Amino acid sequence: MAGRLIERAVRRLRSLHQRKTLTIDVATSGQGAIWHPSSLSAEVHRPQSHRIGTQEVSWHEYLTDDHPQPGVIELPSGWQLSGQGWPIDPEGRVLISTTWFGNESKRANPPPLQVAPISLHGTAFSLLSDFSQVNYYHFLIDALGRFAIYEDLRGALPQIDYFICPRPFSERLRPWIDALGLPASRVILAGEDERFECDRLLVPTFPGRKRDMAAWIPQFWRARRPNLPMEGKRRIYVARRTGVRSVKNSDDVEERLSREGFEIVDPAKVLDAPALFSEASIVVGAHGAGLTDCIFCPPTATLVELVPSDHVFPYYYGLAGAARIKYAYLVGNSLGRRRKGAWGPSPFDFEIDVGHLLGGLKDRQ
Repeated sequence: MAGRLIERAVRRLRSLHQRKTLTIDVATSGQGAIWHPSSLSAEVHRPQSHRIGTQEVSWHEYLTDDHPQPGVIELPSGWQLSGQGWPIDPEGRVLISTTWFGNESKRANPPPLQVAPISLHGTAFSLLSDFSQVNYYHFLIDALGRFAIYEDLRGALPQIDYFICPRPFSERLRPWIDALGLPASRVILAGEDERFECDRLLVPTFPGRKRDMAAWIPQFWRARRPNLPMEGKRRIYVARRTGVRSVKNSDDVEERLSREGFEIVDPAKVLDAPALFSEASIVVGAHGAGLTDCIFCPPTATLVELVPSDHVFPYYYGLAGAARIKYAYLVGNSLGRRRKGAWGPSPFDFEIDVGHLLGGLKDRQ
């Protein structure tokens, strides 16, 4: 369901007219904005990548060697904020640098401002990000993860009256907002089609780069669960049976892994995902938001990602590096193939060579 919503959102964004953009440098050199640099490190960590099977992926081709310096940009009255977290100046230009797109303005097509803005008197801090109202990874990492920048700069920023957070698409997500320790009266929950205006707007930078989380994100979330076991003793398979990019031969995969001592886990039914993943010695699962909680794995753990051949993105390779865990992958053949240069998520299911998977897992023991 979430995959279809993201695909629909991407199509909608691309179909709209391209809005003019500006960078943080431009905004702070004549637009009245103020830059607050954070002391959080821009350093990146990359895990060694172990291939299982025959198809190889060069993950470094998808990533850069550095991240932008984290910080907060303070925007004066007159700016507005879209429900996806896009800061928009009085002339209608988007501050592109703080979004999932980075400075790739050719890809960015924020929605038109068709609804009346919600007025907030005072100062608001944005915890919004693209796709965060429909996808767990983007909700936890790209959006709420920005609170770490606020914590680092708390003493240097103006008093915050409101924190604008993505509206949870499931009640199971509300505890993550509560974990920030904010009074309910100061939390505004935003839908993706809303927009806001206030006397002053503070927008933190994107936590890393798109598809590549900052190394301080796992530490930020682990600090909110300081008593996790962090003992690698459980073998976990994160099931992905429905929705787009599901494992077509999932019954066979799950049956064979069960024989090898794996627990078959439906992420939608896990009551305490951080506790579960903190006890993992190895996690196997298809590319998707169900792997997000690997940020709670102990450093001895290994993530084995099952990658659709038509949907090769480095989210979880980057996650493994940020979380300082081991990483291996197996590319499975997608049942369809998009045209060359297609952008956005693949809609096709894929199949896994179970023999290759089991052989690769023995090498990881």
